[in-house]
Amino acid sequence: MNNKSVIFLGNYLFRDDKVPLLIGESLRDKLERDGFTVYIVEKTGYILMEYLEGMDIVFIVDSIKTGRYEIGSIIVVKPEDFKIYSPLSPHYVGIPETLKLMSMLNLNPPKHTIIIGIEVEDPYTLDESISPSLAPIIDTISKKLYREIISMYNSICGCR
Repeated sequence: MNNKSVIFLGNYLFRDDKVPLLIGESLRDKLERDGFTVYIVEKTGYILMEYLEGMDIVFIVDSIKTGRYEIGSIIVVKPEDFKIYSPLSPHYVGIPETLKLMSMLNLNPPKHTIIIGIEVEDPYTLDESISPSLAPIIDTISKKLYREIISMYNSICGCR
């Protein structure tokens, strides 16, 4: 499976919703050297179909606020789990709805979609800075996320 991508979702205007975008910027070169196509996307909703269609493996990284995990935790979220988290998402039409529509319309959805949430403190406040609890650990989150993506990819494709 060589058709693989990582999509980092967020919004630079909102305090912690920008965290995946910042991490995507820091990991872009490294992931591209590993053969991934990297997208840093501020758009949400059905526009995601453009990035998902025809892919073998897609990792989608987004901020999530559950209050159940330590700030900065990396959580693999199944599409059915969004029923629990969706009221907590700043996005109105999200990943599950997009994947469902792609399947209904036979638009060649990804063979494997892995949704990764980064637990954040405040994805809702308009602010140029990120929360003080997240700022000092962005590099640590980036490194851990990179290892998780590579490990999950190797598990899916049977590599290494």
